[in-house]
Order: sequence, then structure tokens, then C-alpha cells
Amino acid sequence: MKFKKEIVMGSGKTAYLLACSKEEIKLLFGIVKNARRHFPENFELSQERHRMSNILKELEKVYEEKL
Repeated sequence: MKFKKEIVMGSGKTAYLLACSKEEIKLLFGIVKNARRHFPENFELSQERHRMSNILKELEKVYEEKL
């Protein structure tokens, strides 16, 4: 499922999901999560993992609204 959706994150920042499927986001999240395990001292990876986790949560809401 491809879509374009504007979402407001919990921090109040606006994010745009453009032509990206739920499966693609989950794949990217898995890659970042796995990299974080191998490089626990990398703060940027930690931030990215949290950011992608928040995007996945918001994406779940978007899919629930579409059903």
C-alpha cells in the first residue's frame, strides 16, 4: 500500500510519509535496530532507532484510519 500522509509527531513536529509502505518502514527499522545492537555506543543510531519507532507507531494509526 502506497500513500502520502502528513502526520504530527508527539513532539509537535510534522512528518511526511511519501510513497512508502509499512513493510519498507519495518525493514528500515529492522536494519537500524540490528546495527544498534552491534554498535551500542553509537548515539546517532540510538536516536534513529527511536525516530523510526515513533514513525512506525504513527504509521499504524494511519493504517487503522484507512481500514
